[in-house]
Amino acid sequence: MNIEQEHYTIRELAAMWRLSYSTIKRMFQSEPGVLKMRGAPPVKGHRRNYTSWRIPREVAERVYRRSSV
Repeated sequence: MNIEQEHYTIRELAAMWRLSYSTIKRMFQSEPGVLKMRGAPPVKGHRRNYTSWRIPREVAERVYRRSSV
């Protein structure tokens, strides 16, 4: 994987592909190459921590090709 490669968020791909956020998340949840960065542990008063997903262009193209058959 090229570190300088363009990466997408789930929201960006959802807008580009005109699909829902949850559909994109499901499509990529167990896909190799997706970067999932966990945030700091929850602070008092917050229920959960968040995970930021970054999907490399190469991975997005692979999934798109596989899904459009």
